[in-house]
Amino acid sequence: MKNVLIEGWRGINHSYAMVNQYQLLELSKLNDFSLFHRDIPFGAQNWNTVDNNPNFPEGMRAAIQAVPSPQKQKFDTVFRIAWPFQRSDEKAKKTLTFLTAEYGLGREHFPPAGPSLQRMIGGNASVVTPSHWSKMKLMEFGFPEQKISIVPHGVSSEIFYPLTPQEKNAVRQNLGLSPNDFVFLNLGAMVDNKGVDILLRAFSVIRQRHPQARLVLKDEQKLYHIKGVDVLQRIMQSHPGLSSAELLGSIKLLSVTLPMHEMRHLYGIADVYASPYRAEGFNLPVIEAIACGIPVIVTAGGATDDFCEPRTAMTVSAIRINNTDRGFNVPGYTLEPDIDNLIQAMEEAIASPRANTDSFKEGRQQLIEDYSWAACVKQLVKLF
Repeated sequence: MKNVLIEGWRGINHSYAMVNQYQLLELSKLNDFSLFHRDIPFGAQNWNTVDNNPNFPEGMRAAIQAVPSPQKQKFDTVFRIAWPFQRSDEKAKKTLTFLTAEYGLGREHFPPAGPSLQRMIGGNASVVTPSHWSKMKLMEFGFPEQKISIVPHGVSSEIFYPLTPQEKNAVRQNLGLSPNDFVFLNLGAMVDNKGVDILLRAFSVIRQRHPQARLVLKDEQKLYHIKGVDVLQRIMQSHPGLSSAELLGSIKLLSVTLPMHEMRHLYGIADVYASPYRAEGFNLPVIEAIACGIPVIVTAGGATDDFCEPRTAMTVSAIRINNTDRGFNVPGYTLEPDIDNLIQAMEEAIASPRANTDSFKEGRQQLIEDYSWAACVKQLVKLF
């Protein structure tokens, strides 16, 4: 029986920790090897399992925590998924290191001593990344293509599935939204690459044309200590036309950590999940929104190209901008979504809702089959 060691984070809602925990759930169901997990220090000292607990359903949480810590075993494979990006110090026949990139990789993504590509890819060592976009960024940094494997992130249809009409109306009422409102949703760390400024500018136009339009935003204040209200104020200072009382009254900002069943509720109250991002390593909220029965609007040419298709998603055209022109000292380019095309997509979404169409439902079903965590973990196991 082969021994496999995973090194990563458990108990918090950081995206790397969430991926690790979902993967542990699926790996623990397999009988191909003996599985162990080493909890390594969180990437920030202020992260903790109280403020940032993802609140997995009890059975799932127990299964994640039940994966034992290593003792003195010798390992056939070690897989490290955490930040900063560095190869495990554990000796093994095969070593895999998870990396992902949005704008691109820089020294800040690695330990203070700096990156060591040869150590990460030498011998039987290689790296894993979740999308073709992220793979491109790793190659721009200098990782050889043959040493990079793509293992996509997935979605749990046990956790994320459509609300009933009764549930949707009840949750909307709790949030002060009416059944007739058309709700656009965006959530996550409100940093520049997410394109929240672009979304706000587009929504301000949509709101003038469609009084029933609403925008719901959720930040990750407790994890990243970036306050959504501060981000909104900065955007409005840069674009004074966004500061009208009428527009602000149509936007709802949530700054709380929600358990998973309430995250499902949040996705489920939307009519469209809008993500006009500049750069993403994968974009988990998009795939979770689709699983919850919500069509999406995403940037064309980015990471979501891997799993979004016309039945489930509308795309926004974008131009390429060199990272150096954005002030980032990393090679390559990022995307700048066309705001007029975003407005057009939002208009079309209001005019022709697609959530209840047969085409969307078929696309959603295909996605949750192809991108179940079980299916994605099978690809990881092949690397083991």
